[in-house]
Amino acid sequence: MRTTLGATAVVGIAFLIGGVVMTAYLQRTLEQGRQDIAMSRAQDVVSLVAAGKLPTVLNAPNDDTAALQVVDGTGHVVASTQNIEGESPIVPTVPGASPSAQTAVVSALDETIHFRIVSVPATSPTGPVTVYAATSLQPPAVAVDALRRILLALSPFALALVAVTTWVVTGRALRPVEAIRAEVAEISAGQLHRRVPEPARHDEIGRLAETMNSMLTRIESSVDQQRRFVADASHELRTPLTSVRVHLEHALTAPATTDWAHLVRDILHEQERVEHLVDDLLYLARLDAAPAQTLRDIDLDELIRAELAWRARTDHDEIGYDGQPGLWVHGNPQQLTRVLRNLLDNAERYRSEDVSVSLSARQSRIELRVIDDGPGIAVADRQRVFERFTRLDQARTHWGTDTGTGLGLAIVHDIVASHGGDVVIEDQPVGSSFLVNLPARRAADLDLDHSTPTTARHGSAGAPSASL
Repeated sequence: MRTTLGATAVVGIAFLIGGVVMTAYLQRTLEQGRQDIAMSRAQDVVSLVAAGKLPTVLNAPNDDTAALQVVDGTGHVVASTQNIEGESPIVPTVPGASPSAQTAVVSALDETIHFRIVSVPATSPTGPVTVYAATSLQPPAVAVDALRRILLALSPFALALVAVTTWVVTGRALRPVEAIRAEVAEISAGQLHRRVPEPARHDEIGRLAETMNSMLTRIESSVDQQRRFVADASHELRTPLTSVRVHLEHALTAPATTDWAHLVRDILHEQERVEHLVDDLLYLARLDAAPAQTLRDIDLDELIRAELAWRARTDHDEIGYDGQPGLWVHGNPQQLTRVLRNLLDNAERYRSEDVSVSLSARQSRIELRVIDDGPGIAVADRQRVFERFTRLDQARTHWGTDTGTGLGLAIVHDIVASHGGDVVIEDQPVGSSFLVNLPARRAADLDLDHSTPTTARHGSAGAPSASL
């Protein structure tokens, strides 16, 4: 409706301005033509005056709309057409003035019609005279008035045609939008597989439909991921809870033979699994809501040394470290600490003897490696291990019951991605090598020539040195 009203208003204004300009131009053109005719007639009379052949009665076609008159220097009429014979000068003028034209009423002809009067000076054998030629302006007025009536009569039909055409064309153009709106209005959480219709033409509306379908695909994928996540989380939580219930029911059926100390240890073990799982689930929820917060410049070497010192104080196994100071990234220190901690927990879970950490720089990237000498990860599984609730059966079979939640490497992947980096598993003759690539904060910080690699071992928690 707004488009139709706007288009009709614009065309109406254009019609009005165009009509005014057209009629004014036509009137001016026709009046100029009448003036040219009068000037031509006056020049003919001037030729007669110059030749001394001026008759008393002048001839002019159409006596009702034209008149000729010759006035001498004393203001007496010496010649005229028959329709104004005996009349006084039609326009007072000064003898010898330059040719001119004016619009006036010739009372001798018609007081209701304007005439265009041309005056041309001339010289006769008896002295100077002025030749007047008058022509009616009624034909131009009649033509302009007819054009004005035609435009006024056609304007309503033209505006109606514009309104109807705009309504139909706009409605047809917006019909796909209405179809998209109706389809989206009917899509519910259980019908995310539905898609909006895409027009055949590839215009703005076609691209809108493609964008809507792409958005629906992303929403469907996200919802499916959330559903799988909830299902997997429910399954993971059910396992330790079921185990606790079985232990307790067994103890109740045979209280006399139950090793209560062993039962308590088993229940505490299962409770610890639930606690770790809930912590990881909450951490993933926070990552999904806000991937990275409280960003600042971080020296990764200091962060790694602090984590290794903490692990040394908490009775973790020995871990080797080969790194260099002054390698800075921009990120969240708590989240990057969680990346290192999860990778170290994973390495220690599947280690045979050694776990090592290295930190280096390559061009504008900083590389953090966590290496273990465990069973390794098959090439086919190297991408899958970063999915949530993924555990490799081979690892559980080889190393016994896996106490992990299946979320540690997924958390690593999400945190590193939110910091603009990536994590991959490199080829390793024995064990696994997790490589974390992070963008360096400044190229000037990567001074490889003046850096001194150090080796850290778990030992005392003193100053950064090989005793770490």
